[in-house]
Formats: sequence, structure tokens, C-alpha cells
Amino acid sequence: MNSTNVSNTYSFFGDKGMNISYHTKDPGNKDEADLSKSNFEGVTILIVEDENSNFLLLEAILRKTGVNLLHAWNGKQAIEILDENPEIDLCLMDLKMPIMDGFEATQKIREMGNNKLPVIALTAFSEIFQKENALEKGFNMFMTKPLNRKALIENISAYL
Repeated sequence: MNSTNVSNTYSFFGDKGMNISYHTKDPGNKDEADLSKSNFEGVTILIVEDENSNFLLLEAILRKTGVNLLHAWNGKQAIEILDENPEIDLCLMDLKMPIMDGFEATQKIREMGNNKLPVIALTAFSEIFQKENALEKGFNMFMTKPLNRKALIENISAYL
């Protein structure tokens, strides 16, 4: 099989339904985010991720946008950081974490009255029930790992 004919499709589920936005082998859609259109200076994003390597990858992807990044290792810590930092504009939330998972943390964020904060679920699990559950629990969007740089930047931009 010729690998140049293989195409992977990434599906992103948001509060407006499913959008299929990226094909890995489409030459017009490289995994390169156009950072010239993604100036996030003055924007604060909370990344809730228990795996340091995943956090470092997100940091590397977002660093060139000028964004201010905060990091929480679990959902409980995320709640505390959000309580202390009302200027946070968006949250990237892993689903499976120790102490408090992303589902519970997002539900608590919504119960605290923080309904306007965009929360994007990031997970290695792509089962349809996970996506539906995430949207029901208050997430605005669901993205699966491994993340695509371009799609991540575009999806963040859509909520800022």
C-alpha cells in the first residue's frame, strides 16, 4: 500500500455539533498552524494536564502565539487556579487525571456559575459515548489526541 494515499480524518465535536475539519494527507491542509493569524497576546489559557510531556507539547504549540499559559496537574488544582485567576479566557482540559478528572472538574466549573468559560476536552479516548458525555458535562468542544496543531489553533481561535 502506498502511504501517500492514506488519509486520516480528525473529527472535532463542539457545542455546535460535529465538524470534520482536517485531513492529514490533504496537501492544502498541512499540520502547520498559520501563527501570523493567531495572535493570542493578552489571552490566558489554563492547561489541565497530568502528563508533563503532553503539557510541554501544548506549551510548544502555543508558545509562538503570545498566550499566557497556566498549568494545573488535575481537576482539583484547576478549580483552585480558576477561582484565583478570573482573567482566564479558555481552558484545555484532559479527561483522565488523578484526584479529580476532567468531567468532574468541568461540571464543578459550571456549578460555580462559570458558564461562559470555553472548556475544550483533550483526550486519547475517542469513543462516541465519551464525546457525548463530555458535551453533556459542560465542555464546549472535544478534541482527540494526538492533537493537530492547525486544528488546535483554529479551535482555540473560534472561542476567543
